[in-house]
Amino acid sequence: MRSFRTTFYFITLAMVGSGLRATPHNPTPPSTTSRILLGDSEAEFEGNWIEKGFPFIAATDYHLETSADGALVVKGISNGGNRSLHRELSLEQPTLARLSWRWKVQSTLTGDPAERTKGGDDYAARVFVVFEHSWIPTRIRAINYVWAAREDVGSRYTSPYSKNVHNIVLRTRSDESTANIWVEEERDVLADYLACFGEPPSVLNAVAIMVDSDNTKCAATGWFADLSLVSAIKH
Repeated sequence: MRSFRTTFYFITLAMVGSGLRATPHNPTPPSTTSRILLGDSEAEFEGNWIEKGFPFIAATDYHLETSADGALVVKGISNGGNRSLHRELSLEQPTLARLSWRWKVQSTLTGDPAERTKGGDDYAARVFVVFEHSWIPTRIRAINYVWAAREDVGSRYTSPYSKNVHNIVLRTRSDESTANIWVEEERDVLADYLACFGEPPSVLNAVAIMVDSDNTKCAATGWFADLSLVSAIKH
């Protein structure tokens, strides 16, 4: 390795001295890591995922199923409840974060919830990514990919509870033809973060899933499968 670098150095000097342009040395791109976040078994899932919620609020009921193709599926049922499931990652200075998954819902939330208000901040299904940590909850940055009832696909807006949480609508009520049908998603998380916050993230802390209806007091059922993350970090 040392002799190669020495040779490259003197060749570069010779090319510059002769008026030629040296071909720039491009560093080896960082290696990528692919994670099947839900795991391949119930034991692996339970070892990696933790439930988070709020006291005095009914809990969303989550349990595991197996899809027709043998994939592990998480089913969430909320009857006015709120709980999320988190997979901690702690990826410092990510340079790549491509998230993909399948999901389906029984239906979107009933009524016409004003999803940009606290009273309507519920979704039949959401996948979200948590970034910089803070002991003050409203300072934690996150992006929610949501299956909405009212907002249009492609809408992006901040949570009524925190300006540091952005919601991006991927599915909505107009997609009712897909109720109870698996649909696939893929997101460039770093591109979404840049669009939301105007700068790259310093850390990707966790990926989470959630079915909640505590604000609207509705019923919601959602399923999640094949949740995968392809990532790379700066070295």
